[in-house]
Amino acid sequence: MSSTFYIIEKTVSRFTITSPACCLLMSGVRKVFMSNKEASIIFLPSGRRGRFPHGVTLLDAARALGEPIESTCGGHLLCGKCQVRMESGAFARFGVHSSPDHVSPPTEEELRWLPSPTPLRLACNARIQGDLVVFVPEHARMHRQTIRKVAGQRTIEVVPTIHQVYVELSPPTLADRRSDWERLAAGLAEQWNLKDVRIAYPALRSLQSALREGNWRVTAIIWDESLVIEVRPGYREGIWGLAVDVGSTTMAAYLCDLQTGDLLASHAMMNPQVAYGEDLMSRISYAAQNEEGLKKLHRAVIGAFNRLAGEAARKAEIGQEDIHEAVIVGNTTMMTLFLGLDPRSLGEAPFTLAHRDAMDWPASPLKLRLHPAANIHILPAIAGHVGADNVAALLAEEPETLSQPALIIDVG
Repeated sequence: MSSTFYIIEKTVSRFTITSPACCLLMSGVRKVFMSNKEASIIFLPSGRRGRFPHGVTLLDAARALGEPIESTCGGHLLCGKCQVRMESGAFARFGVHSSPDHVSPPTEEELRWLPSPTPLRLACNARIQGDLVVFVPEHARMHRQTIRKVAGQRTIEVVPTIHQVYVELSPPTLADRRSDWERLAAGLAEQWNLKDVRIAYPALRSLQSALREGNWRVTAIIWDESLVIEVRPGYREGIWGLAVDVGSTTMAAYLCDLQTGDLLASHAMMNPQVAYGEDLMSRISYAAQNEEGLKKLHRAVIGAFNRLAGEAARKAEIGQEDIHEAVIVGNTTMMTLFLGLDPRSLGEAPFTLAHRDAMDWPASPLKLRLHPAANIHILPAIAGHVGADNVAALLAEEPETLSQPALIIDVG
């Protein structure tokens, strides 16, 4: 039986990091027949390197190492963009002898994408058969794009799901032995008419220290008038929310002050799922045809969400863990992959969804790095490929208030 425990070496600055890569969970390596023989693969000019079994494609090896090779079709021989060149000769600094013969020969399907004659190969179709030094031309590199998504200004009534209240309580005595939570719940009911309120586990963990540090005066953060998600000692202002647009090509996040409605910071980036296919159907196909494919796509977008949240928080000079609420929109495929749901039903008629209504979920099961008790709100979809991004546009533009028909166009 062939081994799938690879060793990946990644050159960062002047250091080479070696790590076991049974964690190719994010790499996109497909399950194909592989021999027990291994080869050293070095990509230039980045210097990323690793060892892979014979039979792995150069594109899969590149994905495993984080080498950004363009592949808008997801490696299905449909775009011809993943062009690379095999170098020839001995490379003493890498300790390998590279040759174009160390990959499988090109197929007729591959050759139709390449000029003739050419030293180039398509990384998605070239399978490793020996040590290789692979040069990635400029035109085949997946460039970091400069992305600017400016938030428009709207006059709205600020009615957030989350709000904060200040509560003054009497300390416990021998005559009043109520628990700390009973005491706070009673205070919320008496002073703010908040009844039948529950407390989230992260808030419960900090409740005792917050009450005593604040001398029984605390600020409670309440979600939906029903759940205490944080208790702060004394009076402390500050509740923040994040709006995230998960686009198939780009993702954007907007950090807002939920008390004032002010936009504090924004940040945008490429959706890293582009490495698995540029269009929606390519990603659905990748999830369906590759073992662990869905997990890789899900983890890629979750990782991007966390980077966006962190960068927006840094710009606003708050802690990422201080973001209490997130509202997330995107087309139906993006939202399906964001939630880690199987997207295959969206790839064929009648294009059914796992869930179409609005949803509220704790952020922690999705491994979103926000407040420990943060909530995420998913806007509803309309139909198979009419998603929450369309709903968000309708809510923002309010076309029903216009006297003339309106057309909303999302140019991705």
